[in-house]
Amino acid sequence: AGLVDPRHRLTLEAADRVPGPTGLSILRDPVTMSLRDLVVQMMSVSDNTAAHVVLRTVGAEAVDGMCADLGLPHTRIHGGVVGTFDRLLADTGAGSLDAAMAHVEDNDTVVPPDVYD
Repeated sequence: AGLVDPRHRLTLEAADRVPGPTGLSILRDPVTMSLRDLVVQMMSVSDNTAAHVVLRTVGAEAVDGMCADLGLPHTRIHGGVVGTFDRLLADTGAGSLDAAMAHVEDNDTVVPPDVYD
């Protein structure tokens, strides 16, 4: 829609990172990238941090609006990856994201069905 400059650069500190096994989350130093490069990271390596920063920058309302314009009126953003991780922690009662993931991965543990929604 031309509302955001894809060349706009953002610097991400360690505190801005979202847990994940790939991408920006595993880097140690501050990283400066353009929004369009963050989108490449988000799509090519499923980079949670890049997805979070892009969503935070453009806003869930803009993404929902674009989906509606594309004929996908029932497609909605529900908090992005950070919201998903927060719900996972709440639904499993785990004290950390690692513990929540281990809880879900354990075949002998029953987890609330919402965890998979």
